[in-house]
Amino acid sequence: MSPRKAILLAAVLLPACFSLGSSEAPEARLYQVRLESGAWSRPPLPCSLAVRPFAAAGVLDREGILYRKDDVEVGYWVDRRWAESVAAMVHDAVQKDLAAAGVFRSVLLVEDVGLADYVLGGYVHRFDEEDRADAWYGVVEITFEVIRTRDGERVFHRRFREEERARERTVAEVVRALARALRRVLDEARAGIYRGCGGGGDPGAR
Repeated sequence: MSPRKAILLAAVLLPACFSLGSSEAPEARLYQVRLESGAWSRPPLPCSLAVRPFAAAGVLDREGILYRKDDVEVGYWVDRRWAESVAAMVHDAVQKDLAAAGVFRSVLLVEDVGLADYVLGGYVHRFDEEDRADAWYGVVEITFEVIRTRDGERVFHRRFREEERARERTVAEVVRALARALRRVLDEARAGIYRGCGGGGDPGAR
């Protein structure tokens, strides 16, 4: 075997030796967004709402938290993961927020869709970190749609986008930035949903 071939073989085997010699896998840390309560002072609508399971873009359907280095390159923090899928996490946050604020007479479980006056669905386009020269940013982009069950009419449909600067270049601060951006999205969305479901005003207005 030539010296060159021996060096190349050693370069291939060396990482494998280290891998085989290590019995401990990297620790995976799990994250979940935690929302602060949003201000809401309007009277509840005299109707009920059910929230269907949300869908999310395929790029978000991974265990690792997504980051974007530029307009074409993405990656995942594989040892920094969401505690549940992005679609389920956002769905739960929306459902709990609408129920806690008292926007409707009642917010029903998805199993009770047939009993609800309105049904809310959502699609998560963005829920990730974006690298920029000055800082890391959390970007949230969601489409909400509300259907009136008695006639199938769509009473609200709108796509929202918010972004928030992380206070530090760490995954934990990115998650907190995403929570703040999601809070603003929900504040705007529930006001539009309220109008669309009979709360007065133009359903398309902010």
